[in-house]
Amino acid sequence: MNNEEYKKKYQQQLQIVRRIWLEEYQKPRKGDTADIEQTIQAFMKSLEEKEKELQEKDREYQEKDRELQEKHKELQEKDRELQENEEKLQQQDIVILEKDRDHQV
Repeated sequence: MNNEEYKKKYQQQLQIVRRIWLEEYQKPRKGDTADIEQTIQAFMKSLEEKEKELQEKDREYQEKDRELQEKHKELQEKDRELQENEEKLQQQDIVILEKDRDHQV
């Protein structure tokens, strides 16, 4: 084997080894798969916790909304009572003014 043949053979072997190394390097390893699975499980657990927190916040907001609706109804009722009282007072004022006018004549 001369020098050129040796170089050619060496280059071929080197390419084969590189290709094999790249194929092996790109394969997921058992440890990598376990790490990925653990990461996914951690993300899923975190997601479930966040979902529970959001559900709790939603319940809190619904309760606050009910409280606000009750307050709104109470305020509407008080406003209605005030309007009725104001109308009564206006009627009384009209009666008093009419009586006063009658006495002045």
